[in-house]
Amino acid sequence: MDQACVLAIQHAQENLDFYGPELAASHLVWEVIGQEETDDYYHIQMSFRPGGRFRGRPGVEHLTIDKVGVIQVRQLVNPPIERATSFLPFYIGIVAVGMVSVIGVLIIMGGWPFGGGDPEPTPVPPPATKTPTPDVPPTIVATMKPTPKPVPEKSIILAYDGWAGSYLPMYVLKQIFEEDLGYQVQVADQKTIPEAFRSVSSGDTDIFTSAWFPLREFTLEKYTNLVKLGEVYGGKERDAFEGLMLSVEESERFSITGLEDLALPSLINALDADADGTGNLIGCPPTWVCKERLPEILEEHGLTGLYEIEEQQSETSMLAAIADRVGKELPALFYMYQPVAFPDDLPVMDRAIWLRGTEAYLPLAFDRTIVRGDFLAIRPGAATVLQRYRIPGADISRSMRQIEAAGADGTKSEFLAQLARDWIENNRESVNTWTQGVARRPELFPRHSIPGSLTVAYSPDKENLFLDLVTSFNASRPPNVLPIHPVMIDPSEMVKGAAKGKFDAITPDSLVWVTELEKEWQKEEPGASTLAGAIVKYALSPIVIAMLEETANQMGYPESLIDWQDLADQVDEDPTFKWSHPPVSSATGLLTTTAVFHAGSGKSEVLTPEDLESADGQGYLNDVEATVERYGSESEDRIITRLLAQRRNPLDAFVAQEQSVIRFNRRSEDKSLVAIYPPAGTFSMDHPLVLLDGPWVKLPQQRAFEEFAKFLTQDAQQQRVLRRGFRPSKEGVSLKAEESVFRPEFNVDPNAASTPLTVPSDGVLEEIRGLWRRTKKPANMYLVVDVSGSMAGQKLDGVKEALITFIDQVEGDRDQLGLVTFSDEVNEVESLHGPQDKEALKAKIRALNSGGSTELYKAVTFAIDRLEEAGGQDRINAIIAMTDGKTQGDIAVLDTKIRRANIPVLLFTVGYGKDADNNVLVRIARLGNGQAYEADPATIDRLYELLSSFF
Repeated sequence: MDQACVLAIQHAQENLDFYGPELAASHLVWEVIGQEETDDYYHIQMSFRPGGRFRGRPGVEHLTIDKVGVIQVRQLVNPPIERATSFLPFYIGIVAVGMVSVIGVLIIMGGWPFGGGDPEPTPVPPPATKTPTPDVPPTIVATMKPTPKPVPEKSIILAYDGWAGSYLPMYVLKQIFEEDLGYQVQVADQKTIPEAFRSVSSGDTDIFTSAWFPLREFTLEKYTNLVKLGEVYGGKERDAFEGLMLSVEESERFSITGLEDLALPSLINALDADADGTGNLIGCPPTWVCKERLPEILEEHGLTGLYEIEEQQSETSMLAAIADRVGKELPALFYMYQPVAFPDDLPVMDRAIWLRGTEAYLPLAFDRTIVRGDFLAIRPGAATVLQRYRIPGADISRSMRQIEAAGADGTKSEFLAQLARDWIENNRESVNTWTQGVARRPELFPRHSIPGSLTVAYSPDKENLFLDLVTSFNASRPPNVLPIHPVMIDPSEMVKGAAKGKFDAITPDSLVWVTELEKEWQKEEPGASTLAGAIVKYALSPIVIAMLEETANQMGYPESLIDWQDLADQVDEDPTFKWSHPPVSSATGLLTTTAVFHAGSGKSEVLTPEDLESADGQGYLNDVEATVERYGSESEDRIITRLLAQRRNPLDAFVAQEQSVIRFNRRSEDKSLVAIYPPAGTFSMDHPLVLLDGPWVKLPQQRAFEEFAKFLTQDAQQQRVLRRGFRPSKEGVSLKAEESVFRPEFNVDPNAASTPLTVPSDGVLEEIRGLWRRTKKPANMYLVVDVSGSMAGQKLDGVKEALITFIDQVEGDRDQLGLVTFSDEVNEVESLHGPQDKEALKAKIRALNSGGSTELYKAVTFAIDRLEEAGGQDRINAIIAMTDGKTQGDIAVLDTKIRRANIPVLLFTVGYGKDADNNVLVRIARLGNGQAYEADPATIDRLYELLSSFF
């Protein structure tokens, strides 16, 4: 214990930045005021204060140290507060001293009345004056006091979204966490799904159990610190679903099976409940995602004007309207989902059919659990349970009916706890498998803090695999080895953060990023030695051309091999054929471009600088790149989600990792992708784990890295890699093993790409980037700016700043820019031309003023007209709308314009203000196959980089 006390003070001396700049610059004095030893840890409480003539209350901090001397937790309980100099009468001074003494005793005893024993730091006023301190070394005061510091509570807070179907999963987890794992669990009421996402991201809650995917992918994209864990219900079991249903009588009477049949006049007449000449479709509440999709479904099937959508104010009113019509055996067309709580005596699902084609727009649903990435390290046992637990949709429906039948008592915690207890007893065998191997042990990491961990940044493309590996490691690691704290981040931002010391290790998608890492490191520490230390590879995935099987068969596959030139020829023969690959700012895009050059030059060995002079290689690259529909910055997961949803204008082919093809084919029921391996060869994404050799990475982190690296290459973990659709890095693990997913039904070839192309030198890769920039399609871009009255003040100032930043980042003179503003009227401030005179354009931007109403749809339509007039068939055409989304008019006009445009146009939106109408902005971006962004500082700084990745 004495050694632990000395270590605590030494650690405080060496890490003064913990106290903030003002205190770190002071001469500090420490005193141990409390100590406690448990089986695994020492708990040390210290006071600290500036030296010299300090009058006031010392600060208090708490450290937890394991038995091998690793600092596991360091918490600031209170900073020091200096009492201001006073000339009050002496007796008041006595009272003040007495009060300080009482407060000091209360703090030490854990009885400070305004903190409730909460270990979280409490905001306090700044010192009234700063005492000058001599420039002398810190002093260790080794006084011991016996008052112990309590171990931080094991608490978990569940987010609730206001839906009755969330109760059973929540309270089942609550009971298991409390009774099986020993946590203290609370339920917080967020009322809506977006509020639940925000609360988990901010740390106000820890877990949200009812996050539906893929319909909530766009919500998840806003929060980079959130990750998805196990599927609660849904998927191919079809116990979670959304779509349109039609009463059985009408289905049989009019032979209706799919959406395409809804235009039948006799059916419309039968469904015309209010005799206004249009059929009635019972819709959903205005806050639900389906509210945006239903008009699009009607439009895409030529049904606009034939059906009237009856918007419902709440879920209750929606279900009541459906029950009324179906219960009376009236003709009914309605939006529906399952699980759902209809009374047992009204089997609605038996009296209606799902219309074929519905899944194309409201796709197969998965109810998933959402947590912060740090939850895996803070609560590894709980995370393991979350990966495993599953409750059938039929049980969710049953619980909803029980809650409804109980009336006011149905939402009381006692009733819900009994409901969960009954379910657990009836499913005890399954529950036991969830908790198997999960120890009931103290986990001393407080919420919102992860000291004493190995922080590893990982790329989004391997989210499920990496979190699976991390969860398993954290649950099984030796007690004296630090846990892994995973952070999901795009590789381009990953290397920047790594160079700033934000991570201890990184695992990007390719070793190519190590070069970029060293460039960023030299910016931070010029002349320093390399930052990349030990490197371990644990998973591989070849780069392939992913193509819809039907399209591949039409091109002669598998009898004929398909290469890059075949894609270009197909575009020439069929202008509707669309394919894409990522830009060279990504590793996949860079290696794809390099593979195309290999194919053109006819060289299979590693490329040299001399090889890049090949006229054949350059000509081939130019021919292929000229046919690319766009250079999408979308993640492969996003493309897969779009294809599963079968939204308008899906890609016929795109470049992806082999594992993405497997993942798609596992999830899809009605179509398949084929992994096409270019005959001239391809590269493999090698997913390295890289230890950073920075001064912030200490011996405990290095040891954790070594243990994690060993863990990843174990046979059991390599089999886990295989099951997730990646190729194991360890030799001897067969791709044809019984549990392998490399099977014919997933359209991948385990024998292909066994010897990938060799990645060339950094210099050659840089030359490849230059070749791509000279051969890729140039872009025509219109900046469409909202200057209406709702944009006055900070919003418009922010837009001006963003536009100037964007213009400064435009490179070269091949891309062209135009500027349109709108309020009551649409005004073309600058016609389309090259960005040679940037200062003149920036001056016009600074002069913009706000006022009037909003004609967003007309402005975007105007910009499309201008792009069409420019005749940019051989260019990528894009519109970037900066607005708060508060508009008038009908989006159907814009939708029709996009459909009928003689050139493809990408639409991007940047939303300004907390009151921005994100539903409108997301919908506009989807119409143009673009992306919706929020105007936060990080997005504005990278706006051109983000958008140009599509160009």
